[in-house]
Amino acid sequence: MIIGGTAPDAPQCGTGPARPLAHAGVAGAVPVAGAVPVAGAAGAAGAAGVMPVIVAGAEFDPLRDEGAAYADRLKNAGVPAEYPSGPWLIHSFAASLSVVDAADAKVRAILDMFNQNLGS
Repeated sequence: MIIGGTAPDAPQCGTGPARPLAHAGVAGAVPVAGAVPVAGAAGAAGAAGVMPVIVAGAEFDPLRDEGAAYADRLKNAGVPAEYPSGPWLIHSFAASLSVVDAADAKVRAILDMFNQNLGS
């Protein structure tokens, strides 16, 4: 789960590329009003004013390492990025809301981070 801006080298997820909330200039991205791309057409990093990114992972996610590496690449490019990993959770933990207490807690924590990034 990727919330916020993105870079053109988003990790693969399931049967196709991740579809992060993003902006024009990033193939496969979902537009977000006011978002600023982190790379131009030539791929040069330009992170000034980029929306913070939350790449949420889970301890037992087969894509856990890719998510952490993606968050690190964003940070190294100057993009504010966080990678909150959920202990004892699986890949699609958000689908188990109201069933698994740890999933409820992790989603609440991610939403709190999201609200902080929005300044609310």
